[in-house]
Amino acid sequence: MHRGAAALARLDAGVEQGITAAITEVEKQLQVSLRDADPARYVGLVLIDGLHGSEERVSFEPTGKSFMITEADVPNRIVRQLDGRPAAQVYAEAVGSTVDALDSSVFMAHSLGLMIDDQPWIRSPQQVVDGGGMTFYCQILPGMEVDLMRGTDLIGDTRTALRDAVADLGGAASSAVARLPGGCRLCLS
Repeated sequence: MHRGAAALARLDAGVEQGITAAITEVEKQLQVSLRDADPARYVGLVLIDGLHGSEERVSFEPTGKSFMITEADVPNRIVRQLDGRPAAQVYAEAVGSTVDALDSSVFMAHSLGLMIDDQPWIRSPQQVVDGGGMTFYCQILPGMEVDLMRGTDLIGDTRTALRDAVADLGGAASSAVARLPGGCRLCLS
């Protein structure tokens, strides 16, 4: 018997509350505790839209270039300086661009991230602001050392992970992603 479950984590009341509610809903649908779910029988997939300013981990890898956040406006998520220089200028030089050419396509291909336990925790730039600073989608703090990241093949990596999961489960899988009012839902069976 194939079963699938889906839930939308609403983050407007808080990340922890939204995730907890979504987990509870999936457990209810599957009638199993996710902590006790056998990884040989179950596979999970999380989709994060990135526009709520709550996304953290994505499929990226470090390039070997790192910078220190030396000046930041924390409440407004603006990095004013990297390594003591205007943030947008340092970033543009690192990605082989000019400040004027920095846009969402450059930011998406070359995010910044914290490396914690060899895992990237992404700090995505949003836009260049007056004075040469950069606004970010997530929290940044002075004194953080951030790595320049490069995007990996998210679709290819996801396809491989799903193929491996299906092979490990010894069967076939079907899925759908549907756009519904309030967000997307993923259904696997």
